[in-house]
Amino acid sequence: MKLFSALVLLPLSLGACAIDTAPGDDDVGSVGRALVYVPGQWPSLQAAIDAAPDGATIELGAGTLYEPITVAGKRLTLVGAGKNATALDGANVPGPLVTLGSGGKLRLQDLSLTSHTQAITSVAPNGDPGALRLVNVAAHGDSMAAGGRFASFRAKGVEFTGPVALTDTATLVFDKVTANAPDPAGGPAVRIDNRGLSSTPCIVSLNRVTALAGAAGGIAVLGGACPVYASHVGVAGARVFGIGFFQTNFARVFDAHVVNTFADSAGNLGDGVYVWASNVQLVDSKVENSARAGVSVFGCDADGTTAKVDLTAVELRCNAFDMDYENVSLLAPSTSCSGSSAKLADGGLNECSACDGAPIACKASTSSLTPISL
Repeated sequence: MKLFSALVLLPLSLGACAIDTAPGDDDVGSVGRALVYVPGQWPSLQAAIDAAPDGATIELGAGTLYEPITVAGKRLTLVGAGKNATALDGANVPGPLVTLGSGGKLRLQDLSLTSHTQAITSVAPNGDPGALRLVNVAAHGDSMAAGGRFASFRAKGVEFTGPVALTDTATLVFDKVTANAPDPAGGPAVRIDNRGLSSTPCIVSLNRVTALAGAAGGIAVLGGACPVYASHVGVAGARVFGIGFFQTNFARVFDAHVVNTFADSAGNLGDGVYVWASNVQLVDSKVENSARAGVSVFGCDADGTTAKVDLTAVELRCNAFDMDYENVSLLAPSTSCSGSSAKLADGGLNECSACDGAPIACKASTSSLTPISL
Protein backbone atom coordinates (compact mmCIF):
# COMPACT_ATOMS: atom_id res chain seq x y z
CA MET A 1 0.00 0.00 0.00
CA LYS A 2 1.31 3.41 -0.93
CA LEU A 3 1.17 6.75 0.78
CA PHE A 4 0.64 9.56 -1.72
CA SER A 5 3.73 11.74 -1.71
CA ALA A 6 1.62 14.89 -1.42
CA LEU A 7 0.22 13.61 1.84
CA VAL A 8 3.31 12.54 3.71
CA LEU A 9 2.71 11.77 7.38
CA LEU A 10 4.86 14.10 9.40
CA PRO A 11 6.24 12.90 12.74
CA LEU A 12 4.73 14.40 15.86
CA SER A 13 6.45 15.25 19.08
CA LEU A 14 5.66 12.73 21.79
CA GLY A 15 3.60 15.25 23.72
CA ALA A 16 1.65 16.62 20.75
CA CYS A 17 -1.52 14.60 21.30
CA ALA A 18 -3.34 14.17 24.58
CA ILE A 19 -4.54 10.59 24.84
CA ASP A 20 -8.05 10.19 26.20
CA THR A 21 -7.94 8.09 29.36
CA ALA A 22 -11.48 8.09 30.64
CA PRO A 23 -12.11 6.02 33.79
CA GLY A 24 -13.17 2.47 33.11
CA ASP A 25 -11.04 2.09 30.00
CA ASP A 26 -8.14 0.27 31.58
CA ASP A 27 -8.79 -2.72 29.34
CA VAL A 28 -8.18 -0.67 26.19
CA GLY A 29 -5.28 1.43 25.00
CA SER A 30 -1.66 2.01 25.69
CA VAL A 31 0.54 2.41 28.72
CA GLY A 32 3.99 2.34 27.15
CA ARG A 33 6.18 4.65 25.14
CA ALA A 34 5.19 6.35 21.89
CA LEU A 35 6.34 5.22 18.48
CA VAL A 36 6.17 7.90 15.79
CA TYR A 37 5.23 6.46 12.42
CA VAL A 38 7.40 7.92 9.65
CA PRO A 39 6.82 6.74 6.05
CA GLY A 40 10.06 5.32 4.69
CA GLN A 41 11.17 4.14 8.11
CA TRP A 42 8.58 1.34 7.92
CA PRO A 43 7.44 -0.43 4.76
CA SER A 44 3.82 -0.02 5.92
CA LEU A 45 1.76 1.01 8.90
CA GLN A 46 1.00 -2.67 9.49
CA ALA A 47 4.74 -3.33 9.79
CA ALA A 48 4.96 -0.63 12.47
CA ILE A 49 1.96 -2.17 14.28
CA ASP A 50 3.55 -5.62 14.20
CA ALA A 51 6.86 -4.26 15.53
CA ALA A 52 5.36 -2.08 18.25
CA PRO A 53 5.63 -3.45 21.81
CA ASP A 54 2.56 -4.22 23.86
CA GLY A 55 1.13 -1.01 25.29
CA ALA A 56 2.72 1.32 22.74
CA THR A 57 1.21 4.42 21.14
CA ILE A 58 1.73 4.95 17.42
CA GLU A 59 1.48 8.63 16.54
CA LEU A 60 0.43 9.63 13.05
CA GLY A 61 0.75 13.03 11.46
CA ALA A 62 -1.55 14.67 8.93
CA GLY A 63 -2.16 12.77 5.71
CA THR A 64 -3.83 9.66 4.29
CA LEU A 65 -2.77 6.03 4.34
CA TYR A 66 -4.27 3.54 1.88
CA GLU A 67 -3.94 0.18 3.61
CA PRO A 68 -5.89 -2.15 5.90
CA ILE A 69 -4.59 -2.84 9.40
CA THR A 70 -5.03 -5.64 11.94
CA VAL A 71 -4.28 -5.60 15.67
CA ALA A 72 -4.25 -8.88 17.60
CA GLY A 73 -2.77 -10.12 20.85
CA LYS A 74 -1.55 -6.74 22.14
CA ARG A 75 -2.66 -3.32 23.37
CA LEU A 76 -2.07 -0.41 21.03
CA THR A 77 -3.17 3.17 20.52
CA LEU A 78 -3.19 4.82 17.10
CA VAL A 79 -3.59 8.57 17.44
CA GLY A 80 -3.77 11.02 14.56
CA ALA A 81 -3.63 14.78 14.20
CA GLY A 82 -7.43 15.10 14.07
CA LYS A 83 -10.28 13.38 12.26
CA ASN A 84 -10.13 16.02 9.53
CA ALA A 85 -6.36 15.72 9.20
CA THR A 86 -5.37 12.04 9.51
CA ALA A 87 -7.15 9.34 7.53
CA LEU A 88 -7.05 5.64 6.81
CA ASP A 89 -8.67 5.10 3.42
CA GLY A 90 -9.83 1.77 2.03
CA ALA A 91 -10.09 2.87 -1.58
CA ASN A 92 -7.89 -0.05 -2.65
CA VAL A 93 -8.96 -2.45 0.10
CA PRO A 94 -11.40 -5.25 -0.87
CA GLY A 95 -12.30 -6.13 2.73
CA PRO A 96 -12.54 -4.45 6.15
CA LEU A 97 -10.25 -1.50 6.79
CA VAL A 98 -9.57 -2.05 10.52
CA THR A 99 -9.70 -5.57 11.96
CA LEU A 100 -9.42 -6.37 15.66
CA GLY A 101 -8.07 -9.88 16.01
CA SER A 102 -8.13 -12.31 18.91
CA GLY A 103 -6.98 -10.69 22.15
CA GLY A 104 -6.43 -7.30 20.55
CA LYS A 105 -7.02 -4.13 22.58
CA LEU A 106 -7.06 -1.09 20.36
CA ARG A 107 -7.67 2.62 20.86
CA LEU A 108 -8.19 4.79 17.80
CA GLN A 109 -8.19 8.52 18.36
CA ASP A 110 -8.28 11.74 16.33
CA LEU A 111 -8.54 10.25 12.85
CA SER A 112 -11.02 9.14 10.19
CA LEU A 113 -11.71 5.80 8.52
CA THR A 114 -13.25 5.40 5.06
CA SER A 115 -14.05 2.03 3.50
CA HIS A 116 -15.96 0.86 0.44
CA THR A 117 -16.92 -2.22 2.45
CA GLN A 118 -16.65 -2.30 6.26
CA ALA A 119 -14.67 0.27 8.22
CA ILE A 120 -14.27 -1.72 11.48
CA THR A 121 -14.72 -5.41 12.19
CA SER A 122 -13.59 -8.03 14.70
CA VAL A 123 -12.57 -11.66 14.43
CA ALA A 124 -11.96 -13.97 17.36
CA PRO A 125 -10.85 -17.34 15.99
CA ASN A 126 -9.63 -18.39 19.43
CA GLY A 127 -12.74 -17.25 21.23
CA ASP A 128 -11.07 -14.15 22.68
CA PRO A 129 -12.88 -11.08 21.28
CA GLY A 130 -10.94 -7.87 21.49
CA ALA A 131 -11.67 -4.53 23.14
CA LEU A 132 -12.07 -1.35 21.12
CA ARG A 133 -12.08 2.30 22.14
CA LEU A 134 -12.86 5.10 19.66
CA VAL A 135 -12.29 8.74 20.57
CA ASN A 136 -12.95 11.64 18.21
CA VAL A 137 -13.19 9.34 15.18
CA ALA A 138 -15.21 9.47 11.96
CA ALA A 139 -15.89 5.99 10.54
CA HIS A 140 -17.53 5.51 7.14
CA GLY A 141 -18.31 2.15 5.57
CA ASP A 142 -20.38 1.73 2.41
CA SER A 143 -21.77 -1.58 3.67
CA MET A 144 -21.12 -1.13 7.41
CA ALA A 145 -19.33 1.37 9.63
CA ALA A 146 -18.65 -1.10 12.45
CA GLY A 147 -19.72 -4.64 13.20
CA GLY A 148 -18.83 -7.84 14.98
CA ARG A 149 -18.37 -9.23 18.45
CA PHE A 150 -16.22 -7.43 21.02
CA ALA A 151 -15.38 -7.91 24.68
CA SER A 152 -16.00 -4.17 25.00
CA PHE A 153 -16.79 -1.41 22.54
CA ARG A 154 -16.54 2.19 23.72
CA ALA A 155 -17.10 5.21 21.50
CA LYS A 156 -16.86 8.88 22.50
CA GLY A 157 -17.28 11.78 20.10
CA VAL A 158 -17.67 9.41 17.14
CA GLU A 159 -19.47 9.87 13.82
CA PHE A 160 -20.55 6.63 12.13
CA THR A 161 -21.74 6.66 8.52
CA GLY A 162 -23.14 3.29 7.59
CA PRO A 163 -24.89 0.76 9.85
CA VAL A 164 -23.40 -0.26 13.19
CA ALA A 165 -24.16 -3.89 14.13
CA LEU A 166 -22.65 -5.26 17.34
CA THR A 167 -23.22 -8.79 18.67
CA ASP A 168 -22.67 -10.25 22.14
CA THR A 169 -20.59 -7.31 23.36
CA ALA A 170 -20.55 -7.40 27.16
CA THR A 171 -19.60 -3.73 27.68
CA LEU A 172 -21.02 -1.30 25.18
CA VAL A 173 -20.72 2.42 25.95
CA PHE A 174 -21.62 5.18 23.50
CA ASP A 175 -21.20 8.83 24.50
CA LYS A 176 -21.84 11.69 22.09
CA VAL A 177 -22.18 9.40 19.09
CA THR A 178 -23.92 10.03 15.76
CA ALA A 179 -24.95 7.13 13.54
CA ASN A 180 -26.24 7.69 10.02
CA ALA A 181 -27.33 4.74 7.87
CA PRO A 182 -28.86 6.21 4.70
CA ASP A 183 -30.34 4.11 1.93
CA PRO A 184 -29.27 1.87 0.34
CA ALA A 185 -27.07 0.67 3.23
CA GLY A 186 -30.00 -1.15 4.82
CA GLY A 187 -30.52 -2.27 8.41
CA PRO A 188 -31.00 -0.10 11.50
CA ALA A 189 -28.56 2.74 12.02
CA VAL A 190 -27.51 0.98 15.27
CA ARG A 191 -28.25 -2.70 15.94
CA ILE A 192 -27.20 -4.18 19.30
CA ASP A 193 -27.86 -7.91 19.71
CA ASN A 194 -26.72 -9.25 23.09
CA ARG A 195 -29.15 -12.16 23.36
CA GLY A 196 -26.22 -14.58 23.41
CA LEU A 197 -24.90 -13.11 26.70
CA SER A 198 -27.63 -14.42 28.97
CA SER A 199 -25.14 -15.85 31.49
CA THR A 200 -22.52 -13.10 31.27
CA PRO A 201 -22.54 -9.80 33.20
CA CYS A 202 -23.10 -7.12 30.59
CA ILE A 203 -24.37 -3.57 30.13
CA VAL A 204 -25.40 -1.22 27.34
CA SER A 205 -25.07 2.53 27.96
CA LEU A 206 -26.22 5.02 25.31
CA ASN A 207 -25.70 8.67 26.25
CA ARG A 208 -26.14 11.57 23.83
CA VAL A 209 -26.64 9.24 20.87
CA THR A 210 -28.25 10.49 17.66
CA ALA A 211 -29.45 8.08 14.96
CA LEU A 212 -30.28 9.52 11.55
CA ALA A 213 -32.08 7.78 8.71
CA GLY A 214 -31.89 4.00 9.03
CA ALA A 215 -33.53 2.00 6.23
CA ALA A 216 -34.85 -0.57 8.71
CA GLY A 217 -34.94 1.19 12.06
CA GLY A 218 -33.08 3.84 14.01
CA ILE A 219 -31.79 2.07 17.15
CA ALA A 220 -32.57 -1.64 17.61
CA VAL A 221 -31.76 -3.34 20.91
CA LEU A 222 -32.03 -7.12 21.20
CA GLY A 223 -30.82 -7.21 24.74
CA GLY A 224 -31.53 -10.52 26.41
CA ALA A 225 -30.34 -10.24 30.03
CA CYS A 226 -28.21 -7.15 29.40
CA PRO A 227 -29.68 -4.04 31.06
CA VAL A 228 -29.92 -1.02 28.79
CA TYR A 229 -29.62 2.58 29.98
CA ALA A 230 -30.21 5.33 27.43
CA SER A 231 -30.32 9.07 28.02
CA HIS A 232 -30.54 12.12 25.76
CA VAL A 233 -31.16 9.97 22.69
CA GLY A 234 -32.46 11.37 19.41
CA VAL A 235 -33.76 9.47 16.37
CA ALA A 236 -34.92 11.21 13.20
CA GLY A 237 -36.02 10.00 9.79
CA ALA A 238 -35.85 6.25 10.41
CA ARG A 239 -37.98 3.76 8.53
CA VAL A 240 -40.00 0.95 10.20
CA PHE A 241 -39.30 2.13 13.80
CA GLY A 242 -37.37 4.81 15.65
CA ILE A 243 -36.24 2.91 18.76
CA GLY A 244 -37.04 -0.80 19.02
CA PHE A 245 -36.62 -3.24 21.91
CA PHE A 246 -36.75 -6.96 21.19
CA GLN A 247 -36.50 -9.57 23.98
CA THR A 248 -34.81 -7.09 26.32
CA ASN A 249 -35.22 -7.89 30.02
CA PHE A 250 -34.87 -4.28 31.16
CA ALA A 251 -34.33 -0.91 29.51
CA ARG A 252 -34.64 2.60 30.90
CA VAL A 253 -34.83 5.45 28.41
CA PHE A 254 -34.64 9.04 29.66
CA ASP A 255 -35.03 12.18 27.57
CA ALA A 256 -35.46 10.57 24.17
CA HIS A 257 -36.80 12.42 21.15
CA VAL A 258 -38.06 10.30 18.26
CA VAL A 259 -39.35 12.25 15.26
CA ASN A 260 -40.47 11.52 11.69
CA THR A 261 -40.58 7.72 11.67
CA PHE A 262 -41.62 6.55 8.20
CA ALA A 263 -43.24 3.39 6.91
CA ASP A 264 -41.25 0.79 4.98
CA SER A 265 -41.11 0.73 1.18
CA ALA A 266 -44.43 -1.14 1.08
CA GLY A 267 -46.13 1.52 3.19
CA ASN A 268 -46.35 -0.61 6.34
CA LEU A 269 -45.18 -0.19 9.94
CA GLY A 270 -43.61 3.09 11.07
CA ASP A 271 -43.72 3.14 14.91
CA GLY A 272 -41.83 5.70 16.98
CA VAL A 273 -41.00 3.37 19.90
CA TYR A 274 -41.56 -0.34 19.38
CA VAL A 275 -41.45 -2.90 22.20
CA TRP A 276 -41.72 -6.67 21.87
CA ALA A 277 -41.36 -9.09 24.79
CA SER A 278 -39.35 -6.45 26.69
CA ASN A 279 -39.60 -4.42 29.90
CA VAL A 280 -39.09 -0.75 29.07
CA GLN A 281 -39.31 2.45 31.10
CA LEU A 282 -39.77 5.55 28.93
CA VAL A 283 -39.31 8.76 30.93
CA ASP A 284 -39.43 12.48 30.09
CA SER A 285 -39.43 11.81 26.35
CA LYS A 286 -41.16 12.94 23.17
CA VAL A 287 -42.41 10.90 20.20
CA GLU A 288 -43.89 12.74 17.24
CA ASN A 289 -44.79 12.39 13.57
CA SER A 290 -44.83 8.58 13.47
CA ALA A 291 -46.43 6.98 10.40
CA ARG A 292 -48.11 4.38 12.64
CA ALA A 293 -48.11 4.23 16.46
CA GLY A 294 -46.18 6.62 18.65
CA VAL A 295 -45.60 3.74 21.10
CA SER A 296 -46.47 0.11 20.26
CA VAL A 297 -46.20 -2.86 22.61
CA PHE A 298 -46.28 -6.49 21.51
CA GLY A 299 -46.36 -9.58 23.76
CA CYS A 300 -45.93 -12.41 24.35
CA ASP A 301 -42.91 -14.51 23.51
CA ALA A 302 -42.80 -18.25 23.02
CA ASP A 303 -41.21 -18.67 26.47
CA GLY A 304 -44.01 -16.74 28.17
CA THR A 305 -42.14 -13.43 28.42
CA THR A 306 -44.56 -10.53 28.43
CA ALA A 307 -44.04 -6.99 27.24
CA LYS A 308 -44.43 -4.05 29.60
CA VAL A 309 -43.90 -0.37 28.98
CA ASP A 310 -44.06 2.24 31.74
CA LEU A 311 -44.60 5.76 30.39
CA THR A 312 -43.83 8.72 32.65
CA ALA A 313 -43.87 12.34 31.47
CA VAL A 314 -43.98 11.32 27.81
CA GLU A 315 -45.33 13.63 25.11
CA LEU A 316 -46.94 11.98 22.09
CA ARG A 317 -47.75 14.36 19.28
CA CYS A 318 -48.94 14.14 15.68
CA ASN A 319 -48.62 10.36 15.36
CA ALA A 320 -51.10 8.37 13.24
CA PHE A 321 -52.28 7.21 16.66
CA ASP A 322 -50.55 7.47 19.98
CA MET A 323 -50.40 4.11 21.77
CA ASP A 324 -51.26 0.55 20.90
CA TYR A 325 -50.73 -2.84 22.51
CA GLU A 326 -51.12 -6.24 20.89
CA ASN A 327 -51.48 -9.54 22.73
CA VAL A 328 -49.84 -11.56 19.98
CA SER A 329 -46.63 -13.46 19.61
CA LEU A 330 -44.06 -12.11 17.19
CA LEU A 331 -42.99 -15.64 16.31
CA ALA A 332 -46.58 -16.80 15.75
CA PRO A 333 -48.88 -13.79 15.29
CA SER A 334 -51.99 -15.97 15.23
CA THR A 335 -51.22 -17.32 18.71
CA SER A 336 -53.26 -15.88 21.56
CA CYS A 337 -51.30 -14.48 24.49
CA SER A 338 -54.11 -14.58 27.01
CA GLY A 339 -52.68 -14.92 30.50
CA SER A 340 -49.48 -13.14 29.50
CA SER A 341 -50.82 -9.99 27.95
CA ALA A 342 -48.82 -6.93 26.98
CA LYS A 343 -49.07 -4.06 29.44
CA LEU A 344 -48.93 -0.29 29.25
CA ALA A 345 -48.42 1.39 32.63
CA ASP A 346 -49.23 5.09 33.06
CA GLY A 347 -46.62 6.67 35.31
CA GLY A 348 -48.33 10.05 35.07
CA LEU A 349 -47.64 13.43 33.43
CA ASN A 350 -48.12 11.98 29.95
CA GLU A 351 -49.52 14.27 27.25
CA CYS A 352 -50.96 13.59 23.82
CA SER A 353 -51.86 16.15 21.20
CA ALA A 354 -52.92 16.49 17.58
CA CYS A 355 -50.68 18.03 14.94
CA ASP A 356 -52.10 21.46 15.69
CA GLY A 357 -51.17 21.07 19.35
CA ALA A 358 -54.73 20.54 20.59
CA PRO A 359 -54.70 18.11 23.52
CA ILE A 360 -56.28 14.69 22.96
CA ALA A 361 -56.71 11.67 25.18
CA CYS A 362 -53.81 9.21 25.36
CA LYS A 363 -55.29 5.81 24.63
CA ALA A 364 -54.07 2.24 24.46
CA SER A 365 -55.99 -0.08 22.17
CA THR A 366 -55.70 -3.31 20.22
CA SER A 367 -55.82 -2.65 16.51
CA SER A 368 -54.40 -5.88 15.06
CA LEU A 369 -51.15 -4.29 13.95
CA THR A 370 -48.54 -6.29 12.11
CA PRO A 371 -45.51 -6.99 14.33
CA ILE A 372 -41.96 -6.21 13.28
CA SER A 373 -39.47 -9.02 12.88
CA LEU A 374 -35.69 -8.72 13.23
